[in-house]
Amino acid sequence: MKDAGIIVACGVINQIQYPEYAKAAWKYEADDSEVMVLHTLVVDPDQSKKGFGKTFVTLQYMINRPIVVCSLP
Repeated sequence: MKDAGIIVACGVINQIQYPEYAKAAWKYEADDSEVMVLHTLVVDPDQSKKGFGKTFVTLQYMINRPIVVCSLP
């Protein structure tokens, strides 16, 4: 993600699910094809507290349109 031409946030989002995720008590059942996993999200420390992390996740949700959104407790 760029702001004024400068990279302020980036992340890794894909459908790779680590075996440990299968042990979680998920709120919803979903096929692997219905799940997108956010593995990493980083924001430039000089750009923190400006909403870039939240905006990045929101934009990725809009682009990828996952059917099930979950987080581990």
